[in-house]
Amino acid sequence: IQHVESLNDVVASFTKVRVRETVPDHVLEQAEIEIVDIPPDELIERLKDGKVYVPEEASRALSHFFSKSNLSALRELALRRAAQAVDAQMLDHLRAHALAGSFAGGERVLVAVSERPEAEALVRAAKRLADALRAPWTAVHVETGRSQSFGTAEQQALARTLALAAQLGAATASVPATDIVGGLAAYAREIRATQIVLGKSSRSWWFELRHGSVVDRVVRSAEGIAVHVLPVASTPDRTRRRNWREGLEARPYLWSLGLVAATTAFCVGLRHILEVDNIAMLFLLPVLAAAGRFGLCPGLLAGLISALAYNFFLLPPLYTLSISNPENVIAFFVLLIVALVTSQLAAAMRAQAELAKRSARQNAALAGFAQLVAQAANHDELAQSICGEIARLFHVDAMMFGPSADGATLIAAVPRAHEIDQIDLAAANWTLE
Repeated sequence: IQHVESLNDVVASFTKVRVRETVPDHVLEQAEIEIVDIPPDELIERLKDGKVYVPEEASRALSHFFSKSNLSALRELALRRAAQAVDAQMLDHLRAHALAGSFAGGERVLVAVSERPEAEALVRAAKRLADALRAPWTAVHVETGRSQSFGTAEQQALARTLALAAQLGAATASVPATDIVGGLAAYAREIRATQIVLGKSSRSWWFELRHGSVVDRVVRSAEGIAVHVLPVASTPDRTRRRNWREGLEARPYLWSLGLVAATTAFCVGLRHILEVDNIAMLFLLPVLAAAGRFGLCPGLLAGLISALAYNFFLLPPLYTLSISNPENVIAFFVLLIVALVTSQLAAAMRAQAELAKRSARQNAALAGFAQLVAQAANHDELAQSICGEIARLFHVDAMMFGPSADGATLIAAVPRAHEIDQIDLAAANWTLE
């Protein structure tokens, strides 16, 4: 086990010997593992009897590398690596046969992160939990319709959090979903997580009443999964409060008002042909159009203005906001409630459609890149394909360098005729060093 590349630093930390002959981890991952376990005391006796090394080498090994404490630690590493291999094989079998359940033969930790600064503290806490359990762990961000409104600062904060998790040894994932709880629960079932780490900041009762508690909903839906809730300090989101007017576009709201005005003019023309109760349903059309095209807030505005326009132009007494007939009062409030509910449903459908389109684009991009990689006949074509994909995604010129006896050497570039300057070469040499 001391020859596995990923465990090289771990072995050196307690044996005080740096093993130079290592093999890549994928060799062990692709092999069928059969472990022959023996207690350290029995192995030491075999060493002393010359059944492992010749007596001179055995004596030197017992006094240095193969001490009882080192052998115990190496034995634990070997058993744990074998258990991880069995766990991976089990998960592959579960996915292949679509079997439900966590099958918690070993612990698997999942931490949910967001764009908020407190997420880094959650990542570190999940790392400590995973280390204590000696378990693999994953950091996941659930992309919802709200993620589309993230500014540059929030996107950078989320990227830093996921980069920190990857640096600490976690697998990272970003999954699209219509709501956070549903996406998190589905991903936890997919990876067979046994422990979930969540953060909960202090919220006002009014916020909890309007939006509900994500933590409470996760606890109710995470059957058979231990949920760790960490209190985090709630930092004021000054950037969002300061910039909400800057992100407010007038165009969707003007379009919504225009749709309501056009519908009102059409309904006033029908006032002498149809009954007022039948005309009321036409006012749902601008609500559906505004919510489906522009989102929830323009839809809500269209619903409110539609109800007021229906009252002002069609309900007697005309051109006032007062209503003389009690039946019309009921009709007005029914129209208002139906318009608001309809706008919310239409906005939710729009968010789901946008999420599905973004997910489809990402899947198409991954499939296209995988096809390019599969079609590469050699390392040069593979390097050129990678540079092309990076250039396409980030709209930049891309170059790939590799080490050589003379320093960094250009392997591929997009565009191909790109000329290397001294700054590019110095940056490549510094990176490779």
